[in-house]
Amino acid sequence: MRRYGEILRRNVLNLLPLGYLNIHPSLLPLYRGPAPVAGAILAGDSETGVTIMKLTRQMDSGPILAQATVPLLPDARTGPLTEELFRLGSAMLLQVLPRYAQGQLHPQPQDESQASFTQLLHKNDGLIDWSQPAVVIERMTRAYDPWPMAFTIWRGQHLKVRVVRALPSRHDTSASPGTLIALAEGPLVVTGGGLCELLEVHPAGKRPMSAAQWLSGQRDALGGRFERLSV
Repeated sequence: MRRYGEILRRNVLNLLPLGYLNIHPSLLPLYRGPAPVAGAILAGDSETGVTIMKLTRQMDSGPILAQATVPLLPDARTGPLTEELFRLGSAMLLQVLPRYAQGQLHPQPQDESQASFTQLLHKNDGLIDWSQPAVVIERMTRAYDPWPMAFTIWRGQHLKVRVVRALPSRHDTSASPGTLIALAEGPLVVTGGGLCELLEVHPAGKRPMSAAQWLSGQRDALGGRFERLSV
């Protein structure tokens, strides 16, 4: 099974003698729950993977039949990486099923001491806190793509932040976090650690565009500040 999204009832789990197998896009017991790929990107992990496991009543805690590890590239985004992991998991499942049915594979229990968990993502999770370090904000833009998307508030309007580059601070950063201070390839924004160079944004009601193009349409933008309002 993949992407079922609910824990099966006990009577359903007991219907089949060998139970149900599941594809989970993480290296279990890491990142159990509904947002494993986003969790790995947010953590800055250098690798991730996919697990074939037997379903139990406890979320993503069933015994493991197979795992594969893949590099987590520095530009990885949740949408494409999730699809890649499920393609890999589907191919693994085709190899695992015959061996499991013939008793050649024996599921191994997960190490509960190493378990970590993810939560269901909500729209407000994408709201950027500019007091966070630039590297954390850069990970957000990749982890929350395609949903809920990282975003900020500019002059009362939502602005989705699609692509940024985290930079060490090379400017006077006595300005408050969230302040636009200069223009390089894209606008530079002060954060709680280093600078974020905005490269691609998506203004409300418009198409995605380069951040430089967006900035050209904003009057007196340099020195302005992104707000952080609840949604």
